[in-house]
Amino acid sequence: MRLIRKGAEPKSLCEVRTDKLTNLATVESARNAFNQNDKGALRARLLAEQGHLCAFCMRRIWDDPDTRVAHLVPVKHAPNLALTWANLLASCKGTFGPGSTCDVAQENTRLSLDPTHALSIAKLKYETRAGHDGALFITSVSYTHLRAHETVLD
Repeated sequence: MRLIRKGAEPKSLCEVRTDKLTNLATVESARNAFNQNDKGALRARLLAEQGHLCAFCMRRIWDDPDTRVAHLVPVKHAPNLALTWANLLASCKGTFGPGSTCDVAQENTRLSLDPTHALSIAKLKYETRAGHDGALFITSVSYTHLRAHETVLD
């Protein structure tokens, strides 16, 4: 996973969020407000910002109509963040079966690592496991472990 540096939010997203008729108080109203956005424009901006990599699995994605606009913190947990640029990510169509995407696989689960924060990314480690034919697994190290490495490196 690589660090995603969030840029300035699109003007259109800000306009929808600040419209006096926009209601982000409930999950349903937040989803309705989110669906008022030009998803194609949001996808294009997110893909450019992320270097055309899925925020979840880091697979290469181009201007694919199946690319999803995902929420770092799911709308179910924080409807007030549904139109916040810092909470939006692009995700690929995934490998979870027909119609499934990395965003769908996330469902309403909060991510344990935030690809937009350097300390979160620094907690990642990559490992191979016996019996998995050289497959690479992504895991995280604890803050204690990370701090121990920082101390040794200083």
